[in-house]
Amino acid sequence: MSPRACKRAVHSARWFQPVRLPLGAALFASGCSLSFAPGDEGAQPASWPEIASLSLGIRHACAIGPEDNVICWGANDYGQSAPPDIPMKLVAAGQVHTCGITLEDGRAVCWGSDRTGRADAPANEQFVSLSAGGGHTCGITRDRAVLCWGSWHYVPPLPLPFEPPSQGEFRQVTQGDAHGCALSVAGKVTCWGDYYAFLGAPESKIFERIDSGFSHVCGLTSAGEVECWGEPLNEPNIPAGSYVDVSAGNATCALRDDGSFVCSNVVDPPPGPMTEVVAGRHHVCGVHEGGGVQCWKQAGSDMEQELTPPPQLHRRR
Repeated sequence: MSPRACKRAVHSARWFQPVRLPLGAALFASGCSLSFAPGDEGAQPASWPEIASLSLGIRHACAIGPEDNVICWGANDYGQSAPPDIPMKLVAAGQVHTCGITLEDGRAVCWGSDRTGRADAPANEQFVSLSAGGGHTCGITRDRAVLCWGSWHYVPPLPLPFEPPSQGEFRQVTQGDAHGCALSVAGKVTCWGDYYAFLGAPESKIFERIDSGFSHVCGLTSAGEVECWGEPLNEPNIPAGSYVDVSAGNATCALRDDGSFVCSNVVDPPPGPMTEVVAGRHHVCGVHEGGGVQCWKQAGSDMEQELTPPPQLHRRR
């Protein structure tokens, strides 16, 4: 598959994959190949593996690497970068925990901090999508319901309602610091938790996908427009235009069909074209169209090791 065709496939089918069911859906994917620059020439693999998923947390990141294994790098003070040796098809990095969907049976498996129960995944449920947030994790089950575990990591006097939707059919869920949003099969957005993080959510728009930052939410409309709402820590400032993807962290990034992209609040982003751009709390990673992933800082961050994945994934530019 050509890089352009790969990008379109990722965009059109990134959130679902059948779990031995004819759902006609596909998993979230962050690009068709993964390699990193710069790196040690001698440590580079002979070929670059396809990647099923790439996700960024606060100070760590994880990707599905060779043989469907999860490879993480960055901070590991809570075990968030120490995945189990289980083949997986999706990974979702939260603040200090990480979850994945197993390749064999579609179960959710989590590791890292289990404070508030955020890593205590249900044992007998199958998922087609996951999103890890601050003190909680949510997923889309086989029957397209929203199922969450954990709770907000805040304590009184900051009580927040934890009330994900209990009715309806959904195709995507996304978690922020203390809020969550779900996208229905019809393209409508439902949010819960910290009201200020999703204040002003457009009710009349139809969305293709949504993504939560830590205090705001952005969505890609059916017309290819990017809209953001809530209280962003840094104003997104995404120019008007047509896009194929959007990602929100503390930065907000939007990808165009030709592989060019724009990001707010970042330092020296590399040139495109890219097939995917993913924003985390302090850094952003992009998948180069010709192969290779490159990570760069957001403004004001002091990250170093988080920008460099393990040697087996390095690639010299």
